[in-house]
Parts: sequence; structure tokens; C-alpha cells
Amino acid sequence: MIEPVFELMPIGRTFLERRIHRYDIHKTAYISRGVRIIYNEKRRKGQLTMKRYSWVGVDCILDITRSITIGEYVQIAPRAMIFTHDSSMSRRDPEEGEVIIER
Repeated sequence: MIEPVFELMPIGRTFLERRIHRYDIHKTAYISRGVRIIYNEKRRKGQLTMKRYSWVGVDCILDITRSITIGEYVQIAPRAMIFTHDSSMSRRDPEEGEVIIER
């Protein structure tokens, strides 16, 4: 993982996420230090979309098993967790769905 690199230069994280992972992150959006972007399977990875002036706080967890869209001027509180799948005991048929957060 390249998380240690993000800890050293948190200012450039959104740029690197756009280039390396091809996430749709607007140039005015900001991802704080310690944010973890996780997913269950590489072949079913969703998309992270962050619109103008959106902000993700310190130490958040974003699960992109399905897509997450964070709208314009939306702020996600520090240590928030956003999941696109359930964590029920039944692993055979988990519920999954896209998450859209608008102001």
C-alpha cells in the first residue's frame, strides 16, 4: 500500500488518487491524512467521486465495494465510516449499494 506516502505528503493525496486509482476527484476536493479507502474485491471495485469543495476528515474509512459520490460542499466528519455493503452474519448474499451524499 502507498498509505505511508500519503502520511508524508497529505496535500498531494487527491492528485495521486486521481492519477493512480483514476478516482473522479475535483481539484478543489480534499482528502485528509489517515483516510483509508477500502473494497472487498479488485474486480468489483466501485468508483469514488468527490465534487467541488468536498472534504473527507481525518481517519475516515470509505468502502468503495460499490461507488461513493460526495457532492459539492459536503464535509465528512473525522473518523466517519461509510460502507457500501452490509456486515451481516450472512456472507452468502450481502446487501450492497451505491452511496450518494449531497448537501
